[in-house]
Amino acid sequence: MKIRNGFVSNSSSSSFIIVGVELDQTQENCKSLCDKYLNVTKDELKDFTEKICCGKEMKSKFCPTCGKNIDDVEGTVNYIGLFLENQWKLDGIDVHSDDYSDGIIVGKSLSLDLEGDSQDVDTLIKEMSDTKKMVKDLGLNGTVKVHCGVSYG
Repeated sequence: MKIRNGFVSNSSSSSFIIVGVELDQTQENCKSLCDKYLNVTKDELKDFTEKICCGKEMKSKFCPTCGKNIDDVEGTVNYIGLFLENQWKLDGIDVHSDDYSDGIIVGKSLSLDLEGDSQDVDTLIKEMSDTKKMVKDLGLNGTVKVHCGVSYG
């Protein structure tokens, strides 16, 4: 029998350790994150604006139910999609989200050597303390926690 010590990974999964605040993945929270941390252009906003008429997204020039022109319908920005699509633009802030959760974790990933057999405790405590301060300085509502797990993709 083979016994593996340490971190195990393959191409379809990756482990994460992030110090951060877990937020509900809502339009309101994602709009707040976009407003605070992303420099979103008008074109990007337009790309994520949905025109809803008669309870359905309009995909043509006129609503098939009532005949209203798409130009007469006010659009709604999909801030969840906008934030998740542009999260890579965040400088010094990491985000973890997946298809299996209704939350997003905003914070900072710890730079641990997961392949190594051991970690220096003092170094780990200092990094966690520094990261906790950085996350608190973001001003997010919620408790700063250490989140860890595996993402499948």
